[in-house]
Amino acid sequence: HDVAYQMLPRAYRKSYHQQVARWLASIAKVNPDAFSLLADHYTKADEPLQALRAYKAAAMYQFEQGYFKEVGQSIDNGLQIGGIVPRVDALPYTSTLWLLKGRVAYWKRDYARATAESKTALMLMHELPATELLDERVQATVTLGNALTSIGSFGEALDALTQSYQLTEYAELSV
Repeated sequence: HDVAYQMLPRAYRKSYHQQVARWLASIAKVNPDAFSLLADHYTKADEPLQALRAYKAAAMYQFEQGYFKEVGQSIDNGLQIGGIVPRVDALPYTSTLWLLKGRVAYWKRDYARATAESKTALMLMHELPATELLDERVQATVTLGNALTSIGSFGEALDALTQSYQLTEYAELSV
């Protein structure tokens, strides 16, 4: 199987992956378990922005389902692909992946890592317009505040949770 695949010209392989990705995109709308496979085919079809979007969707679904082993792989793959997508296009996706990475670390009670990864998510989100990703910014500041509380950094935790409260008020005014 692998030998036959490798014998196909690269253009054919890319075309086949594009076709499979189009089919999987329709499947993923009703079966979110297909997002990680979709991302893999977009990657092999040399469509990195589409792959990044699919990895983010896969990671969000896996996190919501409690599939923490799988979410870690989707996050890592998405961040790797994000490195080859133009930064301005990648930021909304990579910042959300960092947020999920922080939330997984918090769930695993790795509070130092949750702190660092939440700060990374927020740093990336600050490069976006203030009105973008408001829910994600709130989640990142809450995760950061909770992680800081867990490691005993109460002053910093209060600052993060105050920022979360302010974002929540801003989001309500923006609606």
